[in-house]
Amino acid sequence: MLPDGPDHLLVFIGDHGRVGSSALMPPDQPVSNPPLGQLLRVTLATGETRELSRGHRNPQGLARDAEGNLWAPDHGPHGGGELNLLTPGRDYGWPAVSYGIDYGSGPAGSVPSWMDADSVGRHAGPGITAPVFAWVPAIAPTAIVVVNDAERFPMWYGDLLIASLRAQSIFRVRLLGRRVQYVEKIPVGTGIRDMAWMPAGRLALLHNGSNAVSFLRRSDKYCDAARPRWGGAYAVHCEY
Repeated sequence: MLPDGPDHLLVFIGDHGRVGSSALMPPDQPVSNPPLGQLLRVTLATGETRELSRGHRNPQGLARDAEGNLWAPDHGPHGGGELNLLTPGRDYGWPAVSYGIDYGSGPAGSVPSWMDADSVGRHAGPGITAPVFAWVPAIAPTAIVVVNDAERFPMWYGDLLIASLRAQSIFRVRLLGRRVQYVEKIPVGTGIRDMAWMPAGRLALLHNGSNAVSFLRRSDKYCDAARPRWGGAYAVHCEY
């Protein structure tokens, strides 16, 4: 979920296991009731909902950057975790197309009968919007945050941080406008279920399984009070 101004809330509805291990056929497109695989805009005063986008599998994070762009990672099936740049009215493909193979669909490497075999590995099709980046094999992405603190994190300012379960890491995504320049893997050692910015530039991490919470902060080596030799554009006085 993500606030969209004072009067609206953006809410993701995943596919609720309607495909894959549940052995059920994919939901029909367009989806009406229930609204599976959609990003909805909810009017808080009335509860009225409006579809913004569709074709999502299991997104667990949503963030808006300084330019107003909406970014969301999405769990792929057996391979193919995605990072999507969301645009109202777009279809992001699931379950018709994917970079991965669905779970429990038959012999290893087989393509489900309801998926376009020619689209696997290409994420292409009429009216389908491809992700801006994909991880193969999938990393099981969860939360996403934007680094908006230019004072404490000038080297990461504007980047996306994406947590993962399977990769037990945080992935730092450097953007050039709406395009991904590179992705840096930062190992954590456990799966991260959620994360959020806290006061004083700390990043809170919710660890999967144990439900433990840890806090990451800027290294002292970038603080001018601790090591003046770093100086220059990246030196900031740190107070914790």
